[in-house]
Amino acid sequence: TGSHIRFAAQLQLAKQFYNRHGVLTTRQFNQVDWLSVYTTLHGLPRLFRVWACKQVMNIAPTNQNLARRDGRCATCPSCGMHAETTEHVLTCPEEGRVKAFLAAVDTLEEWLESVDTDPVLQYCIVEYLRGRRAVSMMDIARETYAPRLARLGQSQDEIGWTRFLEGMVSKELLRLQTSYIAKRRRPVLTAHRWIVGLITRLLEIAHGQWI
Repeated sequence: TGSHIRFAAQLQLAKQFYNRHGVLTTRQFNQVDWLSVYTTLHGLPRLFRVWACKQVMNIAPTNQNLARRDGRCATCPSCGMHAETTEHVLTCPEEGRVKAFLAAVDTLEEWLESVDTDPVLQYCIVEYLRGRRAVSMMDIARETYAPRLARLGQSQDEIGWTRFLEGMVSKELLRLQTSYIAKRRRPVLTAHRWIVGLITRLLEIAHGQWI
């Protein structure tokens, strides 16, 4: 159909654009569940989508970006140690920021459990986030002794932790949750509604780090 053709064309343009601007390599781009990302974003308020774009492209009003305009100090006002970029906003080591982030992850964990997420998959998602780039998805997957998670580990590690928090999730997440709920008599959510809910909440956690 026309909508599918437009989506495919836009996807190719996005792949070239992200690669050219250093956001994602072609290999990374191909691992992302873009249909779910697209569906999620189009269900969110316009201003939230604008923020998400600025976050990913590192063009939000961080001190580093503002310093280029007016010469102000580029250092993060919270930790006082690193240049404030959009990526740093998500990983700032200042104690209050870390506590707020971990509290948001706790809330996500409660939601994942409430919608009957595959327990092993839930563990991987939550521990990956709590690791704050210090632990790989592959290492967490190995801890579960579940071979079915190996592809998730490889795929999400290819994409990266920061992009994960920005909603760029591996296609493997949807595949794993679909397989899990196929064995449930009364799933709480369809796999597609589940992945949209997950991406939405990841973006909300990222956005919360700006407040």
